[in-house]
Amino acid sequence: AQVEALAKVLQSGKIEGVLIDFFANSLLAEQRPTELHAMDAQVKAALDFYGRSVNYEIVETTKMGNSLVRIKWITKHKRETPMFWNVLFYRRNGKWEPLNILVFDDPTKAGF
Repeated sequence: AQVEALAKVLQSGKIEGVLIDFFANSLLAEQRPTELHAMDAQVKAALDFYGRSVNYEIVETTKMGNSLVRIKWITKHKRETPMFWNVLFYRRNGKWEPLNILVFDDPTKAGF
């Protein structure tokens, strides 16, 4: 549900602070806020270049034990240009939260 919500925000074109919101109250936001702001700026720059997302597709969901889930997905942009997303979720205090995210226009760099 969290990936779908992020994908819908990306489709809306309201990308300012999109990762800041996605990682709100997470370990990343608590422990590495400078890194989070840098990642957010990187995603904004990529979306400024490729344009807003027009569609998305979840391509793989992998459960790793009881505490980790990895979701790989793509967003499609103008001229069907894909961006590749790899999100790791961690179960903390009975709730799933994003732990890390990779996003690239190169599938290999995004862990595909």
